[in-house]
Amino acid sequence: MSLRKKIVIAAAAVLVLTLGAYSTLAYLTADVTAHNVITSGNVSIELLDKTVQDGDPADSINAVYNLEDFMEVYEGGMPVMPGTQASKVVAVRKVDTSADCWVRVRLAESLTENGTPAARKEGDVSFQLNLGGAANQWTQGADGWYYYNSILTPSNIQTEPLLTRVDFSGPVIDNSYVGKTYSIDVIAQAVQSDNNTPAGGVLNVQGWPADPQA
Repeated sequence: MSLRKKIVIAAAAVLVLTLGAYSTLAYLTADVTAHNVITSGNVSIELLDKTVQDGDPADSINAVYNLEDFMEVYEGGMPVMPGTQASKVVAVRKVDTSADCWVRVRLAESLTENGTPAARKEGDVSFQLNLGGAANQWTQGADGWYYYNSILTPSNIQTEPLLTRVDFSGPVIDNSYVGKTYSIDVIAQAVQSDNNTPAGGVLNVQGWPADPQA
């Protein structure tokens, strides 16, 4: 199954009259669409799109499913200034009735102005990703996908978060971003693991749905 969620950041200029200073104000909003891609057997996943409002994010993301939905909290837009670290927790959960499965996630970025691709500055936006470390839960593939290293099962029903935060660079994002829209498509896919557990690891799993960005 393939699920897609989109975050859109629309920039608007704010003129601060005191001392003649100026800055850029951005709004982070989201909408969601989903469609099923049948591979083999009954495979179904849920893409979790959450946020941490209070408390220690490091503690909260251990219970991703119980966090508040990002879209519900920021239905009217999340204001972020350059330098903001926005809580955006993305994980994948196997639906209870689904067969055991492998999952992968891709983050597709774009910057547009009136629907036309716009030039970006290096380092304008960065992600806090849960890669490596002792747990080593996710592996980044050369194809642009992030692969979860464990099979989702009834006793291991949810991944650790892949994305936990989106950082907006204060020095890089300036008023040249006004009127432009930065977006992130979060795409999650699953394929059954039964008879599909290669010795070479998760990067050798077969049968993934077609890449919607290919």
